[in-house]
Amino acid sequence: MADFNLNRIRFTWKGNWTASTTYIKDDIVLYQGKAYVCLIGHSSDSSTIYPDLNLAVPDTRWELMFDGNQWRNNWTSETYYNRGDIIKYNGYVYQCITEHESTIILSQGPIQDIEKWTIVATTYNWLNTWTASTPADGETPAVSQYYNLGDVVIYNGITYICIEKHVAADSYALGLEDDQSKWTIVSRSDNWRTDWTINTRYAVDDIVKYGAISYRCLTGHTSAETEAEGLENDQAKWELFLEGIEYKGNWTTGIRYKKYDIVKSGGTLWRASQGHTSTTSLRVDSGFWTAWIPGLEYESIWDSVTEYNKGDIVKYGGYAYTALDNNLNSAPSINGLLQDTGNWELLVEGYRHVGDWDNATEYNPGDVVRSQGYLYVALTDNLTVNPDSNSNTWQVLVTGRKWKAEWADNTEYSLGDIVTYAGTAYICIDRHTSSTSDGRPDLDILQPDQNYWTVLIQGTSTNVLTSFGDIRTHDDTETTRFAIGSPGNVLKTSDIGAVLWENFEQVPSVFYVSVNGADVTGAGLTINAPFRTVKYAAEYIANNIDTDNVNTTIFIKTGIYEEILPIKVPRNCALVGDELRSTVIMPAAGLELSDMFYVNNGSGIRNMTLQGLTGELGSPNQYLTRRPTAGAYVSLDPGDGPTDTSVWITNKSCYVQNVTTFGTGCIGMKIDGNLHNGGNKSVVANDFTQVISDGIGYWALNGGRSELVSVFTYFCHIGYLAENGGILRATNGNNSYGTYGSVAEGVNPLEDTITGEIDNRTLEAQAEIVHTNGNNLIAIGYSHAGQSYTTATNTFSGPGINATAVYEEFRNNAVSQIRLIDPADSSIPGGLNYQYLLNNAQGGTNYSITLAASDDTGTPAKYIGMRIVIVSGKGVGQYGYISGYDALTKIAIVSKEYNDTNGWENLYPGRPIETTLDSTTRYSLEPRVIIDEPNFLITNDTLTTFPANFLIGGAGNKYAAAIQYSNGTYVIVNSSGETAISTNGTTFTASTTLGAGTLLSWTGNNFTGSSGTNLFFRNSTTVYNYNTSTSTWNNFTIPNNGYTGLATNQSTGLSILASTLGVTRFTPDGSTNNTIGGIGTGITGVAYGNGIWVLLQTNGTALTSINEGVNWTIQTEVLDTSVTWNDIAYGNGRFVAVSDTTAGYSFDGVTWYSDDEHLETFPATSGLNKIIYAAGEFIAWSEENPSNTNYMAKSKDGFAWKWFAQDSTAYSLNDAGHRIQNSTITPGGVWFTRGDGGTGSAGNSIIKITTGAGAIARTIVSGSRLESFNIYDPGSNYTTTPNVFVFDNENTINNDSQARLASGVLAQPVFTNRGEGYVTATSQITGDGFADIFQTGKTIKLKNVTRVPGPGANVSINGIGDVTYRLTQVTSQSGTVPNLNLTVNISPTIKNQNSPDHEETLIIREQYSQVRLTGHDFLDIGVGNTTSTRYPQLYLEGEDPETPRQPFNETVDNGGGRVFYTSTDQDGNFRVGELFAVEQASGIVTVNADLFELNGLSELSLGGISVGGSAVVIKEFSKDGTFVANSNNIVPTQAAIISYLESRISSGGADALTNTLIAGQVKISGTNITTTSGLEINIPVPINHVKGISGDYLSLQYFGI
Repeated sequence: MADFNLNRIRFTWKGNWTASTTYIKDDIVLYQGKAYVCLIGHSSDSSTIYPDLNLAVPDTRWELMFDGNQWRNNWTSETYYNRGDIIKYNGYVYQCITEHESTIILSQGPIQDIEKWTIVATTYNWLNTWTASTPADGETPAVSQYYNLGDVVIYNGITYICIEKHVAADSYALGLEDDQSKWTIVSRSDNWRTDWTINTRYAVDDIVKYGAISYRCLTGHTSAETEAEGLENDQAKWELFLEGIEYKGNWTTGIRYKKYDIVKSGGTLWRASQGHTSTTSLRVDSGFWTAWIPGLEYESIWDSVTEYNKGDIVKYGGYAYTALDNNLNSAPSINGLLQDTGNWELLVEGYRHVGDWDNATEYNPGDVVRSQGYLYVALTDNLTVNPDSNSNTWQVLVTGRKWKAEWADNTEYSLGDIVTYAGTAYICIDRHTSSTSDGRPDLDILQPDQNYWTVLIQGTSTNVLTSFGDIRTHDDTETTRFAIGSPGNVLKTSDIGAVLWENFEQVPSVFYVSVNGADVTGAGLTINAPFRTVKYAAEYIANNIDTDNVNTTIFIKTGIYEEILPIKVPRNCALVGDELRSTVIMPAAGLELSDMFYVNNGSGIRNMTLQGLTGELGSPNQYLTRRPTAGAYVSLDPGDGPTDTSVWITNKSCYVQNVTTFGTGCIGMKIDGNLHNGGNKSVVANDFTQVISDGIGYWALNGGRSELVSVFTYFCHIGYLAENGGILRATNGNNSYGTYGSVAEGVNPLEDTITGEIDNRTLEAQAEIVHTNGNNLIAIGYSHAGQSYTTATNTFSGPGINATAVYEEFRNNAVSQIRLIDPADSSIPGGLNYQYLLNNAQGGTNYSITLAASDDTGTPAKYIGMRIVIVSGKGVGQYGYISGYDALTKIAIVSKEYNDTNGWENLYPGRPIETTLDSTTRYSLEPRVIIDEPNFLITNDTLTTFPANFLIGGAGNKYAAAIQYSNGTYVIVNSSGETAISTNGTTFTASTTLGAGTLLSWTGNNFTGSSGTNLFFRNSTTVYNYNTSTSTWNNFTIPNNGYTGLATNQSTGLSILASTLGVTRFTPDGSTNNTIGGIGTGITGVAYGNGIWVLLQTNGTALTSINEGVNWTIQTEVLDTSVTWNDIAYGNGRFVAVSDTTAGYSFDGVTWYSDDEHLETFPATSGLNKIIYAAGEFIAWSEENPSNTNYMAKSKDGFAWKWFAQDSTAYSLNDAGHRIQNSTITPGGVWFTRGDGGTGSAGNSIIKITTGAGAIARTIVSGSRLESFNIYDPGSNYTTTPNVFVFDNENTINNDSQARLASGVLAQPVFTNRGEGYVTATSQITGDGFADIFQTGKTIKLKNVTRVPGPGANVSINGIGDVTYRLTQVTSQSGTVPNLNLTVNISPTIKNQNSPDHEETLIIREQYSQVRLTGHDFLDIGVGNTTSTRYPQLYLEGEDPETPRQPFNETVDNGGGRVFYTSTDQDGNFRVGELFAVEQASGIVTVNADLFELNGLSELSLGGISVGGSAVVIKEFSKDGTFVANSNNIVPTQAAIISYLESRISSGGADALTNTLIAGQVKISGTNITTTSGLEINIPVPINHVKGISGDYLSLQYFGI
């Protein structure tokens, strides 16, 4: 029966069309708003429906079923649109008529593709606020703002619709106005913009408030740039919207006022008539103001500098006036009541009483004064017009009289004055000055007109008393007048009964001062008639007493004395108060910043209080301490300058006792040595207490000195201060509260200082470690390889014998030392977490090592790249880096650091490598020290400074054929025999010609060489000799053999030319010249070294001679005979030979070793033909045909090699067919000449190879930090200081290290005998060089010291500005003044980061600022002045966290100053400087090991030592190796620790001696294996018995057969 498929009779709805979908006939899909029916089954296209839709009939797969469009919402960029898609963009609706992908530019919209759209409908597009385009700013691109038809925006309150497409203006400053024609207004309204502001864009209809007025903008614009220009700058662009007023307060200068602003000036309110900026006064700006509300205001007394405004009321004299207009310096009255200025009018007449008249005061009308009992009123303005002298100026108000007591001569009397004379009272009737001639009252009244006086009360005619104090005396006949005596006199009768005045209780040289005294002549001599002021008394003594020879005393009675300061205390004069608290001296008003007492030789101040000096602290100095602005209570007398000997302290210092000072920002006592050029410059004090807030208690500076006993300071910024060489010595004193206790700053700048230099070169090169194999010496590790050596010897010490070594070479520009540098932060140098593992190997090969079985922490990530060094046992001295590691098998693959090939190297280069390692092999796994190698550079130098025509390139022309250097001289011979000589290697001058027609060819039969000062050149049968010392040429003849090589014994001068026929022996002068034939066959080279001559034959056989080539021995241990050997050279303690494919080396010419096979990996066509040794490197090269590449290789030891192919344009050995001809070693490297190579073209340049050996060093690791470096090869020929990198996979903090370059540096010595019996060894190096070692620690060596300093001197080293060292001891000295060599101890120790360079200068000062305290007490230093200390709340409430105690400021050393002290603090803790401290509460004693000298102490017993902050107290050091005590208070010695480890530990390949080992229950003791439990031992694996068996086990084997 046929299948019936309903799908065949109906359509199937499939929803939206999808790509890559299978459709069948009658499927209906929706695609972009249209419905399609499938006509042919198919798999839909991978992108759109159109490829299937657009196929031609009958292949088309779809047919439109229902038409329609798809709404796609707003247009978007980078979107694919299909036909019929409808979008909205701005105010338009578009329909797509061509499918396409929209533009990437969002701002352009569908306009970019407008031909693919049709407009369906239009509407408005509301865009809110108008937006400007954004121009590019250099960092971001421009952004254009497009506006289209129908776009609607609001702009400053106005709604616009776009009527023309355009791009908006590119700034808001231009605004919509820039395109005003492209918009039309929809609606408008005012836009309130609040107050007008500068630099603001305003638009039409913007409303702003400007001052009291509101304005509407008429034209869009940007407002003015400054407030001074104001809205007025654009007044035409605004219209008045609303008027008003705005009160601005009192008129002020420099203010921008706006129209209708209201201000108050004087009593009147003023309104601005226009905008402006105010100037100096409203009077000046009156054109901008009008009086708005007039008013009155009292302005006090008129003066000439005040601006007065209309309505101001002033008092002028006794009258009051009102201002009629604004005015300045316009007096209210000039002539009494007349008003002639026009600015004032009289308001009220009145009087102003101004006291007694004086001639220095200006008076105005209405002023009332008192003059001699009369009251007068001023009628006019006047000055110096006496009231009783001019009736036009003054008018009497009230008459009166004034009692003037007894008439006196030369006195001015005025109208109304009353006096008495001889019992009669008189009244003055006219102002005058009295005189005894005619002005005396009793004489004046006798005159007819009585000019001056009239009798007021008549006295008796018998009166004899005329003056105050007169006494009447009577005798038998008459009564007489007896005048009063001087102050302090008492009335006495003489022996004859006469009455007289005399002093009572007067003491010589003693003077008195009292608040009841008088500073008059005759006073001060007695207690009853004292002086009034101390200053007067002191000046009286200075002017009237011989103070150099007479001691004086001023007794100052109880009272408060306000003195004119300063007071100079005379020499040898003591000021003595009644009692400390009752006698008080203080400055008179206005003198609070002055010094109080200037003291002199022998002066004294006792029993008083000094107070009232008041100042403040100045700015901090470089040490952050400050100085007060007020003076000192006690200081040296400056006199007339430093040379004034009258004020010098010559034999007795001033003494201050039982005195207390109170003040603020001042100084208690100041001793400034700069005030005196001589004398003692000192003051002594006892019981002198300073209570000075923010001041300085005692200050000695510039060499000033003071001795203090029981002196105390409170609240001072600094209690004791010594500065610039000042010295304070104090005992039983105290510094309480304040900021600093005792401070010493600086040194005496005028001191004749001791100078010297650091001497870092007193030691020789330092052999830090000598490696042995347990019997023979292997190599030396230098902590410093020295410098400037030309000769050196080694002296070995140890249990062995016969070890000898010589130094054959001294490296230039080599690494002499590697220093650890302190990091820039405060961390410890040497980095952190570096690995160092020491253990025994299980075995190994010539390129691997099996690490200890106990090493269960190693991983490839941890070990690969680390250096491994065999330190003892089999393979000792071998090293390399781990290039691979298997943690399971413990096998590490080792590679050579020299050329990165697998295998070991040796610390003594070339020492044979062990092919197998065993359990005796003890290794260290350590960080790898990687040092940059010197540059390897080949250059062609045309030597343009040759003589003319010396080198001429081209066919048949001359070329450099032979070259030689020695002893600072270069000699080059060209192919014509011409010679050129240079002493710098750059500029050559012509010399002689070596024989007519001489030609030195490139064939290899011509050789050059050197011996001492001689250079020689061989050609054919002649040897030419040039002596560099005498600059002369000589020659001698030799046989014409086929020579193949040349060598020279530099010590004897003997040279040997080798040939196939034998050897020719000669010396430079020709005295030795003989040929020995029949020696060997195929000799290809000769070399000399270490007392041995070696001839190399092409078949690899060597012949040796130890008697200067006379006798030769054929050696049987030959090199590889399967290759052809080409050349031999000696260097670095070995002979190295090269062949076609390999190299070999020997230390003695007898036993030969092969290279590391690296040479065989680089095929040179003819192998290596030549070899030379220079500066730690063997350089070998091939001599290919000119058309082939020449190759070059180098090696330190003949074992490990590096290849270099040098045939580029920049570095070539055979360009233009020129071939290496001859070579020599120079300070700059190796120089080669180039021959014509048989091609007929001549080379015209010199090939220079600049190279050197790379340095090799190891580092010592201690506590996971790098401790130091040891150098095994210093390298050579570095042109710049190499970088030093220490590789370690585990370190967390890198070290900072630095290589140091020098010349004459020691390499490894050549061992002529490695000795025997050396388990360990040391080496002492002596020679003509030295080690430049940076000095650290407490001991330093100095040179060129000008004189021997004393202990305690300050040492300042140039370049270490932040540390001043104390010289504690001179331990040795040599030489003579002023070039002494000293070894000194200093403190603190010199740290690594501060270690100075050699010959760095230093200054030693003995006159440094010092504060020396004995039995001193510090109390709560740091809490500050009287306010911040909060006494006594400090002890009731605790310290203020804002001003906490700062014990570190108890003593402060700055700039070389020093404080020496024994002290206690507020807690009773005791200190002896920085040496020793005792904590009172715990009893813990702290000793500064750096400063504590224990030399010579045989035993020290301590109850307990506290260790750091661990709270552990060490009471015993123990040698017990069992640790049975198990105590936290016992420290084991090294011997105890070793004993413990040997008895307890055994693991891996460790060789610790073990008494008993217990592992689980298995116990191994002696030769027995048992268990601790008594149970059987189970062995589940087969046992291989290498040796025989016995006992029960053997018997059991028989039964088991």
